[in-house]
Amino acid sequence: MSTPMSESVALCPQQQVALKALQRATTFAQACRQVTLHIQGELDVPRLQRAVAALPELHPELTARLQTVPGFHGLRWCPGADRAPLALAAHLSALPAEALEQQRQAWLDSPFSLTQGPWAQALLLRLDQTHWQLTLAVASVLVDGPGMGLLAEGLITLYRAPDTRQDEAAGCFEQYLQWRAETAIDEDAGQAQRYWHDHLQGEASGHARLAYRLGDSRGTPVQRVQVALDPALKAGLQGRAAALQVAMPALLQAAWWALLGRVSDQPAFLAQWRHDGREDYDYFAQSAGVLEKALPVQVRIDESQRFDAWVSAFAALAAQHVTWQEYWAAAPDQALPALGFAAVREYCVDAPSGWRLEQVAQGADGCELMLQVQLSAQGECKALALDFLPDCYSASSMQRLLEQLLMLLQGVVDDATTAIGALDLVGAAEQARLLALNPAVPTSPAPLLMARLAQWLAQAPSRDALVHGEQRLSYAGLGQRVRRLAAGLAAQGVGPGARVAVALPRSSALVESILATWWLGAAYVPLDPHWPQARQASIVGLAGAAWLLGQPAQPDPWDAQGVQLLDPAALVVQQADDGAQACPLQGDEAAYVLFTSGSTGEPKGVVIEHRQLANYLAGATQLLGLEQCSRFAFTSGVAADLGNTTLFGALYNGACLLVADEDTLRDPERFRDYLVAGEVDCLKIVPSHLGALLEAEQPRLPGTLVLGGEAPAPGLLQRVFQLRADCRVFNHYGPTEATVGVMVQVLTPEPLGHGPVGLGSVLPGNQVYVLDARHRLVPPGVLGELYISGRQLCRGYLNDAGEAFVDHPFAPGERLYRTGDLARYRVDGSLALHGRRDQQVKLNGFRVELAELEAELQRVACVREAAVVAVPAEDAQAGLQPAAFVVVQADEQNPQASIRRDLALRLPEPLLPRRIQVVAQLPRLANGKVDRQGLAKLAPQAPQTEQQPARTALERLLAKRMGQLLEQPALGLHQDFFAAGGHSLLAIKLVAGIRNVLRREVSPAMVFDNPTVAELAQALGALPGSDAQALEALARAHLQLEALPPEQRAALEEKARRLRETQR
Repeated sequence: MSTPMSESVALCPQQQVALKALQRATTFAQACRQVTLHIQGELDVPRLQRAVAALPELHPELTARLQTVPGFHGLRWCPGADRAPLALAAHLSALPAEALEQQRQAWLDSPFSLTQGPWAQALLLRLDQTHWQLTLAVASVLVDGPGMGLLAEGLITLYRAPDTRQDEAAGCFEQYLQWRAETAIDEDAGQAQRYWHDHLQGEASGHARLAYRLGDSRGTPVQRVQVALDPALKAGLQGRAAALQVAMPALLQAAWWALLGRVSDQPAFLAQWRHDGREDYDYFAQSAGVLEKALPVQVRIDESQRFDAWVSAFAALAAQHVTWQEYWAAAPDQALPALGFAAVREYCVDAPSGWRLEQVAQGADGCELMLQVQLSAQGECKALALDFLPDCYSASSMQRLLEQLLMLLQGVVDDATTAIGALDLVGAAEQARLLALNPAVPTSPAPLLMARLAQWLAQAPSRDALVHGEQRLSYAGLGQRVRRLAAGLAAQGVGPGARVAVALPRSSALVESILATWWLGAAYVPLDPHWPQARQASIVGLAGAAWLLGQPAQPDPWDAQGVQLLDPAALVVQQADDGAQACPLQGDEAAYVLFTSGSTGEPKGVVIEHRQLANYLAGATQLLGLEQCSRFAFTSGVAADLGNTTLFGALYNGACLLVADEDTLRDPERFRDYLVAGEVDCLKIVPSHLGALLEAEQPRLPGTLVLGGEAPAPGLLQRVFQLRADCRVFNHYGPTEATVGVMVQVLTPEPLGHGPVGLGSVLPGNQVYVLDARHRLVPPGVLGELYISGRQLCRGYLNDAGEAFVDHPFAPGERLYRTGDLARYRVDGSLALHGRRDQQVKLNGFRVELAELEAELQRVACVREAAVVAVPAEDAQAGLQPAAFVVVQADEQNPQASIRRDLALRLPEPLLPRRIQVVAQLPRLANGKVDRQGLAKLAPQAPQTEQQPARTALERLLAKRMGQLLEQPALGLHQDFFAAGGHSLLAIKLVAGIRNVLRREVSPAMVFDNPTVAELAQALGALPGSDAQALEALARAHLQLEALPPEQRAALEEKARRLRETQR
């Protein structure tokens, strides 16, 4: 159907946006706005029907339709195109609530199309004898939200006074459209366009989202939570607005943006202000058409700025927005900002007794989260309401967000000169909820580990205590060896308070050495025997250790340092069976001194006492159910405390400790056999290390799995539960300074949802807090720093008071440990970690959390493992930028493009990594954690030059072998093996191949020192006793051997054997 040209008007921009939604709508519910009137008491239904029928005469917008017009492009507003009376569908019989809701939903779900409508409908349902519900629904392109309120008022007016007619002096919506079309080309249009262009420039182009956002909308209707303003707060705000000379809605809007800037950790973002033009045009004040606009607001929150300065600046901005509002025209396809604000005046204030307007629903164009300030007819603020999409946010999180806004507003009333970041957001009720995460303090201390060991020695002497390969020790046998070794140490002068360094691989000797030092009241200082000698010497010197239990060496590398190198095996053999007397422990003696990396570059010695370790073991036993386990895997070294969970957890619970050697932890098949043969039922391991070890055929898992050291990836957890559905899986967290761990979370097969894995249980005797820079609790969703206090907090740093320990804000006289870990409280009462304080990168004014980006990468379908580190940007002036390193599925053809597409769907542009590098495997430290420093070195500082091919047979052999290990073509002559994706485990494989082919004793260190083909070939030729010609001949023979068919290889193999013999 077409309409004559003279009887149509162009749609305004806000109608164009609504039209896009209507074109996608298939049901009336998707196309309409609704307003509901509840009527209590006697109702004249025929009179109401007449009032509904006459409503289009009072508001002619209801008679308009969208139609095509010759000579114009697209649909146009055609007033009076349908003058049929508006019908009221009335159901006069009272039905159960469920049946009535079904009728209402069926009415809303009626088919809709732009050609057939329906465009406006009314429904009357009888809830009971004296309670009625009237719903009026109109297509969103005809009226806006405030317009629905005007329709409700008009309906009530017609019910009271049926002869009411439209005020001829008032402007109609058709006139507004004509005027709006003229403004688009008037003399101010150029200036207006420049205003909006300039306003939308800058860093605030991203759409802010709160950390506890659940996911994307699936079309679920808008929900609302609201709170009435306390009279005292209302009076205070009115006084504050008057003093600042701003309108109350402007003050409330400025406060809302300030709150969102803080709780979203995104100080610059794009929002929408739902502004009703009727507030500015008296002439159109009674028009029910589409005058409300979603104006874009570039919000930039500086937490150091005083609030009064911010609100004054924002009020001036809002005034400019109002001036140029008719010139704003968003593209119909442009997504509206997710966060919004609207000031909505009260309607139907003169309704008959018993008539109540329920709400004006936002409808299809509602954003994810909008604050609606409800104003009286006189402009007084009555209540605050949050309209939100339940697919995106939970009702409980929205209720708490409202509480935070009230706290901020109270702070403004108290002192508007306070900096935005200093306004407190956590009230008494919120503080109580947050602190409820911390359990009650146990009434008595936990028994010490040595006391528990004595208990098992007495109660179960024949029970297996330790198994290492062919060696098997009962608790009685372990006790005997510990006493003998203690006697040997005592004979060397070790006694209470001494510190003994231990540099042993995982073994029975390591366990015996630790227990023997404790037997004498001494503390052990763990070292990794694979560390360079200089590193070990530095730590021994810092610890002040005069003895070192290690493997004998000639010459003695410790003699010059004045440290006695003692062989534990020799000391055990030398002593009598009775051994030394045990030193009675009180609990405050040092158990071990573990050195961690320091911010100054010098390691810091963390002193852990026996009572702190005892509290951990008791709490871990309780929350992890360790008493159910009888065979614990010992798979970590003791230079970091990750493995202490199973090492000491087994002994604490009288279980058996099964020691794994290094080769087992590098070979998935051997690791599987180790678990099966040892009947392991408890394993503690780094998640990414476990992921690599599950690559075996028919992998196995124990009944209890504790993951620690890093956040587990969702794909790994899915794999774990696929392999063993009944596996008890725990996420475990704790810094060394808080004795191994203070928080755990039971993990289940259910999907993790949005964000990292949470931590919901605190070990008894500990307390955790997420605090801001002012040491105040942060509200849920806000990024803060994790602090720890309680019975597991270490004595301190050796010879250093430590700036990481601060005064406790909630318990005067006690200490808090500042972990450096960033965290958020979750709405459910748990908390989630979000990387390190020093893992933040700022790009274009946005704070980018590398941990957040890493978690999103791990959710990409083709990504098996991912890590993100900060590396120098190619432009030196740009500082640091995130570099992503990923291990992908083998069949992925173009992983970088696939990953970028996936991330772009879920992350704002500033969070997208500038560089994504595919690697064969992530490099790992000795404890299984990802080697992030090694990753940072992989990111090239400059574009790679053209690859130069190998020149000699030796170089070709090395280039080919490196490429095979990296699953890529042969490397170029000067291409860095590690920059191409190599790591320590692959370096070990490369060295093994070199030994096999060239019969040269080389170590992985040579590859690290000479990472290119050219450098490594030169280093091999420079080895003592090397013959360059012989090496070249061996390499050439091997390459020829690989190229030939099997039947021709025998002769060359014999030739290669003879050449190797000449090199021995």
